[in-house]
Amino acid sequence: MQLFQLSRRWFSTLQGFHANFFWQPNSPTTVPMLLERWAEKRPHDPFFYFEGKTWSIGAFNSEVDRHAHIHQQQGIQRGDVVALIMENQPAYLFHFFALGKLGAVASLINPRLKGPALVHALESCKPKGVVIDAAELPHYKLSVVGDMPWQLWLEGDADAEEYGDSESVPRWADLLRGQSSEAFAHTAENRLSDVVAYIYTSGTTGMPKPAVVKHHRLWRAGKILGGLAQITSDDCIYNCLPLYHANAMVIGTSSAITHRARFALARKFSARRFWQDCRSSEATVILYIGEICRYLHNQDPSPSDRDHQVRRIVGNGMRGDIWKSFCERFGIEKVVEFYGSTEGNAETANLLNKEGSCGVLLPFKMALCRYDVETETLVRDKKGFCVPTKANEPGLLLGAIRGKNEFAGYRDKKASNAKVLKDVFKRGDRWFNTGDLLYRDHLRRIYFADRLGDTFRWKGENVATQEVAEVFTELAWIAECTVYGVKVPGAEGRTGMAALVLRDGVSFEGTEAYQALAQRLPSYALPRFIRHMAALPLTATFKYRKNELQNEGFDQGQVNDPLYVWDPAAKTYLPLGEKIQGEIIAGRYAL
Repeated sequence: MQLFQLSRRWFSTLQGFHANFFWQPNSPTTVPMLLERWAEKRPHDPFFYFEGKTWSIGAFNSEVDRHAHIHQQQGIQRGDVVALIMENQPAYLFHFFALGKLGAVASLINPRLKGPALVHALESCKPKGVVIDAAELPHYKLSVVGDMPWQLWLEGDADAEEYGDSESVPRWADLLRGQSSEAFAHTAENRLSDVVAYIYTSGTTGMPKPAVVKHHRLWRAGKILGGLAQITSDDCIYNCLPLYHANAMVIGTSSAITHRARFALARKFSARRFWQDCRSSEATVILYIGEICRYLHNQDPSPSDRDHQVRRIVGNGMRGDIWKSFCERFGIEKVVEFYGSTEGNAETANLLNKEGSCGVLLPFKMALCRYDVETETLVRDKKGFCVPTKANEPGLLLGAIRGKNEFAGYRDKKASNAKVLKDVFKRGDRWFNTGDLLYRDHLRRIYFADRLGDTFRWKGENVATQEVAEVFTELAWIAECTVYGVKVPGAEGRTGMAALVLRDGVSFEGTEAYQALAQRLPSYALPRFIRHMAALPLTATFKYRKNELQNEGFDQGQVNDPLYVWDPAAKTYLPLGEKIQGEIIAGRYAL
């Protein structure tokens, strides 16, 4: 019986991946179309939950249509880009699906970006309009100086005195007054091959880049991952991840609509309120990233840990060291851990609930190749071709670019081309470089090992080291700088650390460094550690030896240089002594 059930799971999953390949580019069956059809056939079905308020699918679709009409009245047409700079709220989804119905592109920008990073994010997507939260307007006005070639709309009931002079910015609430919810007629014109969104990813180098997301990606993600999680109309998917993340928007909302399930949205993640929110919304499935699972796991046990209906979770980053205990403690029966990237084409998923695995190495679309971390190059044989890894040998994951397993890449073609490898296994083939090291076992189940390049992940966010280093190099007393991610015991991902060389005759200024970084970078991107060195280690080709620095981390047993740790309360960097290091390792020092 168990073998039969396993076979059925494999068959169902392969059907999903079959759909992955054989989706029809000209099909009008987009997720906004499925939303519309559902609302027409069963308008009273419950769909959306937010902070105690509920919307039926009909009411939700009516709000989407009202927003679509206004965007059209404001001059937004098919193919135009509208940037959304907003925290989680119902209006975010109304705007997103309204733009999707219109055939426009929603550019999902992290509202915590500021300074050059925010300007870069906007300029790189070339929006015709920007919808911004009232609370984000001060950061916007400090970052974006002068006239810009886009229309600005203010979302939310802003108070001009609290959020600065917002009188000159049109308020979306004023535009909504008196707007009818007449059905919007453009949805059928959209095709699965059309672009629906730009979602920002650091990839492996440089500033955040808008990755191209097409309608078929939403449709496939909802169909396949929702199917693997066995989502039905009886389920409610709970999401506390930011809607500008692919997990939330591409997977969460799409899974709910394609399987006609309910969708519960939280304004933000709170470990204290998490399970209470799940109970209030009657959630049965949750979306996660590894950081969320570890935060919940680190909370003190409670008699109410299983007082909820959640039995399945969907996401990525669940580590093997907490997998079993997390599931046992909170009553989770199924973990749909998957591997994928916003811009990539090498997606897979954990088919059989195997602890620690993020999927199966699918031979028709993926490969693991030997990679030399010292030279930062793929290992090639005498014929010049890449060498596949053996079982349990870490390798660089590649995604085959052929047929409908396309690589949509970024809006910037140059950035997209930089991620494509050629002549990998034969002359003329093309593969997407994921920038991730993984390994497989003898059954071809794959496990995440590490991320390569100049990006690390902290607090659920990708941090581009170049962006951080540029702030340091603008300080007159710093001669040289390199930034990298280091591991912290008990924490997911890596946190930022900067190695600095100071100019002759100057000393490290912790307060000045903190203030300069805080003015230009979101909190998660601020390095938690700084290392003062006489010279930075270089390779034979004059590249920084970051692997060596990463391995030494902030361990004072290996590092003889002065080390500093951030102190957000005092807004400075303090000398890192043995006492503070012990508190960090014990998890008592907040990073």
